[in-house]
Amino acid sequence: MVNSILFPKINTMVEAPKIMQTQEPSFYGLKELKQDLVSFKSSNEDKDITALNLLRSKDLDKFNILRKNNPDYIPNFRYADLKGMVLEGINLNAAKLLKADMEKINLIDAQLERAILGRTNLREAKLERANLANAIITAADLTDANLKHANLRGANLENSKLTNANVVDADLHGATANLNELRNTSEESQKYLYRNYILLADTANSDKTNYKVTIYSKAEAKEVSLYP
Repeated sequence: MVNSILFPKINTMVEAPKIMQTQEPSFYGLKELKQDLVSFKSSNEDKDITALNLLRSKDLDKFNILRKNNPDYIPNFRYADLKGMVLEGINLNAAKLLKADMEKINLIDAQLERAILGRTNLREAKLERANLANAIITAADLTDANLKHANLRGANLENSKLTNANVVDADLHGATANLNELRNTSEESQKYLYRNYILLADTANSDKTNYKVTIYSKAEAKEVSLYP
């Protein structure tokens, strides 16, 4: 059964199975993530080394040109140490960043659409206005991360830590996360979520102590008769 939850309380339930029946879910959970961690190998190892060296030398313009001139190249920075790096405006669309250390990284205005950030350390990361649409951010640590004004539409945040994360003015429509972690975001973030979003929990396939929820903006939910 799929139920709607008015953030932050769970005592108001309204059946709304229609929305889940009309959407094709995109699953990339811990099972798939573990398979990637074991089996994913880069087919562009030399290019990955060159690209990573460009980032470490702070030559972001050359890195972005490399991406532009090689549209089929997908960077594989699995396990990379990017801690504290300043990568404002970087093009990391679809990049593989599994288990990378990105603590305190500056990714303001960065392009991370469809990036894979499973089990990534993003503690205290600066992600203001970053484009994380449809990104896979499962089992990551976003403690104290700043996601203000970020685009998180369709992002998968399942099993990720969001303690004191700032999601004020972020676009979270269609994103998935765990209810308890959304309740652990900053106080202002919780107020923002309560005012602007409705959460749908799949109560049949979730741990009842920590529902997995899909986030819908109240404005867009009205258009599909999801929210009264």
